[in-house]
Amino acid sequence: MVLKRGMNRKGLELFEWIIIFALVIGGAIIFFLWYNGVFGTIGSATNSIIPSDLEFLVQGCILAGKGLSTNEFCHTFKQVKDVNGKDFGYISCQYGDVNKALQDAKKAGTELDIPNCGNEFDNIWDWCNYLSDSGSLRIDTRANRYLCSDFLGKSSITITPEKEIKVGVSDQTKVVINVVNDFSGSSPVVLNYLKTKYGNDLNSQVAPAKEKLVKVSVDSTKVSIINSQDDSVGSSVFTTDEKGNIEVTLQGDAVGVAKLTVEYGGKGASAPITVK
Repeated sequence: MVLKRGMNRKGLELFEWIIIFALVIGGAIIFFLWYNGVFGTIGSATNSIIPSDLEFLVQGCILAGKGLSTNEFCHTFKQVKDVNGKDFGYISCQYGDVNKALQDAKKAGTELDIPNCGNEFDNIWDWCNYLSDSGSLRIDTRANRYLCSDFLGKSSITITPEKEIKVGVSDQTKVVINVVNDFSGSSPVVLNYLKTKYGNDLNSQVAPAKEKLVKVSVDSTKVSIINSQDDSVGSSVFTTDEKGNIEVTLQGDAVGVAKLTVEYGGKGASAPITVK
């Protein structure tokens, strides 16, 4: 009985030490956040972002400001969730409420330099294009609460010849592919920005997809893609020119039929090929 009570006492002491250790660690974390001016500034920021994500985001911006990391501060967006656990989108240090929290932290004594990030829309544009090129873009993706689709528009692909591409065995034929972006569905504030971005190229809210990566493929060994703009034989990735055009050279390898497929920005277009 005495032995059992002793063991229970030791177990109780161990539990007490664990509680004390947890309180010490928790207190250290709270002091660290308070020292850097995070508490007292979070309350002034939006309550739509889940607090843990907001604290992480603001703290990251503070560290980027202290380290004078302009790229991290201005051009990097973090994906966060809202208070209901749903996707809130990508947020950068330039986001209005986050930036206000940083200004408040600086006034509270936190040492950080807030760099000049330039036009927020330029950084959103770059980030949305990065997501598009990496295949991570969804139709409802937001950056600093703006829809990326407003900045990128709806892509439209035209293949010439459109109805049928004809090529002889061992012969070559050229196909012209044009890619444009339609911004007619963009919000007025973003559309005004796009007018400064595209200038005269934005004709009736449609502009060429300049210098964009376009994937071109054929579904049969009867046809080969023999060119690319970097002269690497067999490459199926092309970059559009200033007018949104690419020129693809096809070669017929055997009699039969095939299909040419073009993919860009989540959109696709195709045209039949006949080899005679």
